[in-house]
Amino acid sequence: MCPQTPTTRPNFAPALGLPNPIQYYPEQPPRLPASESEQEAYETGVKAGRCEAENGRNPYPANSAQAKAFDHGYLDGQKIRCTDKA
Repeated sequence: MCPQTPTTRPNFAPALGLPNPIQYYPEQPPRLPASESEQEAYETGVKAGRCEAENGRNPYPANSAQAKAFDHGYLDGQKIRCTDKA
């Protein structure tokens, strides 16, 4: 058998400025604190979820950080409401 000899030198990802796909990151990136408007949106969502708001409409612009916070708060408010009944 003929041993293979590479014709060109291999280029590793870090040498090209790319991240190493095999590198292990033991620490998770730090969570950023929620902005005041996101906190307010979350609390508004919790109140709406706890009060069984019929409309449950999100008053924030679609796909905004505040809309996501409201949705999370609404779902958490429903969970709180359900555990209060038990």
